[in-house]
Formats: sequence, structure tokens, C-alpha cells
Amino acid sequence: HEVVTISNKFDTGNAERINIDLHVKKVTLNQLFENTIEKVGLKRFFIYNPWNENCQMFLLDILQSNDLLTEHAKQFIYQDISELVQKMPSVTKYIGKKLTDAAHTANILIHGQGV
Repeated sequence: HEVVTISNKFDTGNAERINIDLHVKKVTLNQLFENTIEKVGLKRFFIYNPWNENCQMFLLDILQSNDLLTEHAKQFIYQDISELVQKMPSVTKYIGKKLTDAAHTANILIHGQGV
């Protein structure tokens, strides 16, 4: 996805997942986001870039900003793509960002803002 979707429906299909123990620190969804924005800033929190401000960094920022990041979770979430990115033509980074932005805009046009 090019946007974050929050839902009470839980279906990962065949995707792998990891559980984060929230008993360690009780935090509301609002606090989770506020703590993250305070730590990383609005731009990093809200602007998506498939190469550096991606879903991996988003999750790591949230967990780290709320003292919920364990070494196990970090290893599960973080996949170093720097070697892969270096092998790609330089235009790929530009195209990837533009395609993601276009998909985000299309999603808003089809489903509406905040849906």
C-alpha cells in the first residue's frame, strides 16, 4: 500500500507477521502517533518515499518512539535494501516515487481522504 490503513479487521493472508507486546507499555493509538510525530517530525511521519521513508521506517519509528522496539521486532521489520537500490538505474528511484505518489492520489480519488 502507498498509504497507511488502520482497521479493526485483521487479515494478513499469507503474509508473515509479528506480535508486539503492548503489556510492556500501555499506549493508546492517539498517543502512539503523537509520540512518533514528536520524535520524528511531521514530514517524516506523513511523507512516504519508497526508498527511505517507507513502511519499514514508519513501523520502526512508531515502535522506537514509544519504547516498544525489541531486537526481534527490528530484525523482522528491517530489510536492508541499500544494496538492491545501488544496483538499480538512477531513474528507478524517481519513477518509484512518482508511481507511489500517483497511486496515493488515485486512492484518495476512488476511496476519499482518510478512508
